[in-house]
Amino acid sequence: MMRRIVFALAGLVALAGAAAAHQFQMSEIWVMFAKDGTWRADVLLDVDMLLQIPYEALVIPTMTAAEAKDKRLPTEQELRDFLREQFVANFDGKPAKIDVEFVSLTKKDIGYWTQTTIPPRSFRLVGRVPSGAARFSLKASAHFGVVSLSLRREGADMATQKTVFPGTPSPEWNFTGS
Repeated sequence: MMRRIVFALAGLVALAGAAAAHQFQMSEIWVMFAKDGTWRADVLLDVDMLLQIPYEALVIPTMTAAEAKDKRLPTEQELRDFLREQFVANFDGKPAKIDVEFVSLTKKDIGYWTQTTIPPRSFRLVGRVPSGAARFSLKASAHFGVVSLSLRREGADMATQKTVFPGTPSPEWNFTGS
């Protein structure tokens, strides 16, 4: 019960900060390359909190909290579209198509390594690995602050950790293991 109250208070503090600054100081993203040729990136940010930020405040990062007051909230589809525009996934230097799903995650989904409290509903970037691709990089917009990026292949015991600074692409990672 106490954990739920602390999580709710943390969410309200983050919501107030996000509505005022329209950015997060840090984001945690877990990328996994599956044996079936797909990839996914689990972004540990609370979707329900993001849905409480006025739509205009999401798309206009300079909007103040006072200006955002009483503006309409985004629909789930508008939030998906906004999130899709905030990320670029590159395979061998070429951008790939990204879809966005809202998901409920457990530590099992991301490999148990995170120390972050997993929100009730996060979002997942998903796509297919292009045939013959060997290297991957991910760029998140400056909205997401410093990104703690963890990358692994399905079945791997360990993840490769990268720190990515706001608005810059991650270093390329050879996900084939060769």
